[in-house]
Amino acid sequence: MRRVQIAALVAGLIVVGAGLVHGRLSDRWGSSQAIEEAIARVNQVPLEIDGLQGEAMPADADEFRAARAKGYWMRVYRDPDRKTECLVILMCGLPGDMSVHTPDICYRGAGYEMFGAAGTTPFGELGLFWTARFVKQSLGNDDLRLYWAWSNDGAWHAPANPRWEFRGGRFLYKLYIARRSAGRDDAKEKEASEALVRRMLPTLRRTLFEEPAVEKGS
Repeated sequence: MRRVQIAALVAGLIVVGAGLVHGRLSDRWGSSQAIEEAIARVNQVPLEIDGLQGEAMPADADEFRAARAKGYWMRVYRDPDRKTECLVILMCGLPGDMSVHTPDICYRGAGYEMFGAAGTTPFGELGLFWTARFVKQSLGNDDLRLYWAWSNDGAWHAPANPRWEFRGGRFLYKLYIARRSAGRDDAKEKEASEALVRRMLPTLRRTLFEEPAVEKGS
């Protein structure tokens, strides 16, 4: 009888332990106030950033809903002086949702294939981004240089396993910045792409993490 009780106790501890781990990973018991504030900050990112003029792009609500993004936008930011632009996608949600569906999966659905392996690009104290070249072969070459990363603390991170890295967090931002490379991917093109990313990051950090969140209707 005692052995049966011990076995039942051990089994119970395993079930409870598994539930705690799942709750920790999925943020089941996370702070609702924290994520509501994080979501509110998404739309407070300005359309003008360091001379770049932003324009909101139509976003497929069903696609973002499928990605479980609770706050999001898709914009094109242009530098009118240098005649260059980039597409920016910002999302916010629970860590377990935002840490999946990396660009090699997402962009494949739009007809792009990652060319070669992804690498990382540092931006000093602003963080570290994954970066890769994506190629679309329909109707001629359509090349993109894409940067992506996650953040929940003011710096952007490019972990190998984001789901594990951000487990237990209260919210998570995911950022994509893409620039067409006109069929080239040389050092000059990379430098131009990185310059656009670098111009955007201070404003993103300030808006998403440093300034007070503004409630709707205030």
